[in-house]
Amino acid sequence: MRFVDTHDQMISLYRIGRVSKKWWHPIFYNLLDCTIINAWILMKDHNNCDIEQNQFRIRLATELIGAYSCRKRQMPTPIPAPLTQSDKLELKNHAMKFMKNNKRRCECAEMCGERVESQCQNCHKFLHKDHRHKVPCV
Repeated sequence: MRFVDTHDQMISLYRIGRVSKKWWHPIFYNLLDCTIINAWILMKDHNNCDIEQNQFRIRLATELIGAYSCRKRQMPTPIPAPLTQSDKLELKNHAMKFMKNNKRRCECAEMCGERVESQCQNCHKFLHKDHRHKVPCV
């Protein structure tokens, strides 16, 4: 039992486990912890190096992530420019029409993304009634 206790002690230092409602998650995390500890022990014995467990875990994670960490992220949505006087005049041109059974995402300047059923007949943009004064009818 001496080696089992030592193994459990090493796992308890840097445990992966998270709280979950799924019954199999703690089992999976424990198996993953056991695998990482076993790999750490084998590397220490095979390479005769003295690497700490947390350094090994960080190195393992960066090796596993590899090329996936270089994915391009989406650019943040630009902040809309303040409305000019001509834009304010064009705001009044929205002619909203209720489109039954045709829900789309709101195309307002705030990008709220809520589902709406009203569409402008002039510019064909789907907008909330409250948001139509924020978008010019182009």
